[in-house]
Amino acid sequence: MTVPSGTVTFLFTDIEGSTKLAQQHRDQWEILRNRHHTILRNAIELHNGYVFQIIGDAFCAAFHTAGDALRALGGRACQGADGNPHRKSRNPGER
Repeated sequence: MTVPSGTVTFLFTDIEGSTKLAQQHRDQWEILRNRHHTILRNAIELHNGYVFQIIGDAFCAAFHTAGDALRALGGRACQGADGNPHRKSRNPGER
């Protein structure tokens, strides 16, 4: 995957309430988080995205186009392994 340059779209995700979920499901959290990472990384890379940082359960990725970023979030890719939604935003400069 080539690192996007020029005008790029950034995607930042975070599992809402993950700290509470990790505390409530201590015995399963690492398995769920790893599954979440696999699903999200695959979706990002499938749509020409470049993951440049992961912090806990949060992903930071860059895309060549906003359309690729939105396609990466389509369907189940915008949910964590436990079905919880990710916060998401997009660059309004491209439609």
